[in-house]
Amino acid sequence: MKKLLLLLLFNGIVLDAYAVNALSESATLRAESTAIIGNNIMECTRDVNDVCISEAYHDDYINVNNYPMNPYNHSPSGGGTQKITESDIANKGLWEQFFTNGTYNVVGLAAWSVLNVPNNNYAYGTNIFAQSGHVNGFAVGGMLEIVNPFLQPGYRYLSGNIPYSLLPIGQVTTMSELYLEYQLPNHVQVDAGWILLETPWMNSYDDAMLVSAPFQGVVTNYQMTPNWRLIGIATNGYQEMGDQYFNQLTMYNKGFNGNGWVLSDNYISNGSYAIGSVFKPSKDYELNLWGYSFSGYANTLYADANYVYHLDTVNRFDFGAQIGNQNTWGMQSNNMQQAGYGAPDSYLAGVKFAYGFSDWFNVELSYDGMFGPDNSFYQGGFVSPYTYTIVNDPLYTSGLGAGMIEQGAGNSWRIGNTYKLMGDDLKMEIAYEQFMTANPLNEWDLDIKYKPHLNGLKGLIIHWEADYATAPTWDVTNGGNFFFMETMVSYSY
Repeated sequence: MKKLLLLLLFNGIVLDAYAVNALSESATLRAESTAIIGNNIMECTRDVNDVCISEAYHDDYINVNNYPMNPYNHSPSGGGTQKITESDIANKGLWEQFFTNGTYNVVGLAAWSVLNVPNNNYAYGTNIFAQSGHVNGFAVGGMLEIVNPFLQPGYRYLSGNIPYSLLPIGQVTTMSELYLEYQLPNHVQVDAGWILLETPWMNSYDDAMLVSAPFQGVVTNYQMTPNWRLIGIATNGYQEMGDQYFNQLTMYNKGFNGNGWVLSDNYISNGSYAIGSVFKPSKDYELNLWGYSFSGYANTLYADANYVYHLDTVNRFDFGAQIGNQNTWGMQSNNMQQAGYGAPDSYLAGVKFAYGFSDWFNVELSYDGMFGPDNSFYQGGFVSPYTYTIVNDPLYTSGLGAGMIEQGAGNSWRIGNTYKLMGDDLKMEIAYEQFMTANPLNEWDLDIKYKPHLNGLKGLIIHWEADYATAPTWDVTNGGNFFFMETMVSYSY
């Protein structure tokens, strides 16, 4: 049944392909591989006269200057980012390509968090990422994470474990990534081993995390057209944040403040499978289609679309919509049902509307709703094994401390206001979320990021976030009112 589900989704994507091809043919465009501006080796869309259309949008995901396994891929760094050109490949020997055409980042981090004063915790460490250059398409890479190497802070008056995932309380030394990569630029990329993922429901990294949450498996990206990419994923292991080994556990096996949907280690997941499609014909429009099978939990079908309409050069509107379904078709066993919580059976729908002015002001209003049978998991809520309590899921209304994954089925609203000041050096977001859900909650958020471009300190980021929430004492995940604050300082070279 699992194979049938993925097959049906794949057929849907194939039908989408006919639409994409029809669009491509009507525009009389064809793609050929060539080098273009900015030292990026990528596709150039050409017209029927073989003239490069430089203003055409291209999905530049599969190229030698993009490192999707690097969690600091798009962060500023003191040493800058090396850009590989065609001459770097053509004029170097194999060993020179291997050792000099790659990249690395050394990142020092220190963080302190407070949960319901005076409970607090701190942690510090260094993450080292490195990837070789590609030789005949192949490269190797990995990341070493070292947290609290000299002192073990312990709980430091911490009651509960919400910050545990973000800030490990003990010493952690782990090779979170170790992978083999194959890349045919602009066409195919395969990463296999201990890898990071950045998909809507399997996301290994968040900028409030001191450590990552890698998977053991393989991810394949295939560029169908310059604007349409397919992704396939298969995993058989997961390393929860703060752990040092890959296993068959998920975030539902973690403990945290409140009772929550905590499962014992007897409830495992043998892995996950996913197939996705990203269609982006222009920088202002994007469509994502995804199908997941989370072993032991649920099948998830998910889609979202986003469109930006420009009134003029400084004023714009942003429209978004998302839908989803979760079920247990073809699954012989389900952890939530076996634990007495009910089997996942849910539908999701959400919309967002935003107004932006220039590059420095944005205000957004969003809505998400989930519904299903009352006797299903969380009264019709979604199960999310790899984002639960981390709150890095794709839902529009998710806040810093909670979202519908944590609060259950019902309705939710969010209004957020974002300011970018001092160029792009200072970003501040203020938000309010209301969850009229199986477990109701109101939350206020403040998130500030500052990148001081001082001499010799490019790569320094100061990140401060805080959220305050009010909830009934019987709330499953976040019982009673709570206050959470985190300060993180990082420097990447």
